[in-house]
Amino acid sequence: MSYKKSLDSILADIITDFNNLAPDRDTTMGSDTFIDASCQASCSWGIYKFIGYVRDQISPMTCDSEFLTKHAAQFGITRIADESDNDLLTRLLAHLQHPPAGGNQYDYVAWAKEVSVSHTATWQANHAYVAMDVIRITAEDGDWLIICTAGGISGASVPEWRTYAGNETVDNSVTWQIWAAGDFIEHAEIVNFYRHRMGMGSITLIVQTNYEQIDDNAYLDGIASNKLLADILEYIDEKGPVNAWNYAVSAPDRAHTPVTVTFPIGATTAAQRAKIKSDIIAHMLNLAVGETLFQASIFAICVDNGAPDVTSIAPASNVICYPSAGHENEYQTICPYDLFGEEIVTVIEA
Repeated sequence: MSYKKSLDSILADIITDFNNLAPDRDTTMGSDTFIDASCQASCSWGIYKFIGYVRDQISPMTCDSEFLTKHAAQFGITRIADESDNDLLTRLLAHLQHPPAGGNQYDYVAWAKEVSVSHTATWQANHAYVAMDVIRITAEDGDWLIICTAGGISGASVPEWRTYAGNETVDNSVTWQIWAAGDFIEHAEIVNFYRHRMGMGSITLIVQTNYEQIDDNAYLDGIASNKLLADILEYIDEKGPVNAWNYAVSAPDRAHTPVTVTFPIGATTAAQRAKIKSDIIAHMLNLAVGETLFQASIFAICVDNGAPDVTSIAPASNVICYPSAGHENEYQTICPYDLFGEEIVTVIEA
């Protein structure tokens, strides 16, 4: 059945039915019968239009932009900032048409770690940015890199950048972090491999933690950019024919976990507390997808650093994550940072 019948065609069919059922009935324009037929035709036409819309969304070849993004996401293909529907569809179809083959988890993890991407762009007015987009600006004292830490639409004019390393500037709905000029290089540091995510012969790669290098500044933040994920997927494609029939590359769901350790006043030095805090953060970052944060592990870190007594540790119980599908927070991992990249681990005296 065609879902593209016109309103006039549907109305003509209904009028014909009325004439066949009661030939003496008045069906001319303005008659009660004509008005009833017009109402029925309008309702039917709306249903046809809705069913046609639903049908179009089923295929990535005919769907709207929003549904195309969802189709691609099912296969670990994330839309890159400013990517057109046609370019995203080309990437999705290339992925779907890839011939099936074998492969092993060591190959995939190794390939993911071989990929590195360098970020540079130009600031644009009223432009959509996503987290980890990077632009380069020129100030009086030299070039600076501006890293997007919270996405949104940029302002209508160039912000007044306060250029010193580590500073954050809010531009309209976008939050930027300031770094001294240099190449912003990103690559996967910890990659988790899972089979059967989308059926037999399929795999999922989770880029749990990624590593960024900007000149002499380096940090591990665990938030892989869409560009890195897309480049890893493309790199695996190029390795052909040793690929699973269906594979995805994505970042894990973050369990942003505040931790507070309290010591009695005078029981520890400032240096001890700083070391305990950094060790707890490192421990949280090194937990694999689905691993539990045990309170006993936090206590052990305190003891290893010479803390004689601990007043309290929050959270008061173990923090459980979920390693695979079947839970609302699938592929979840512990994260010692909040949504804005700020540390949420506190070590204090009280």
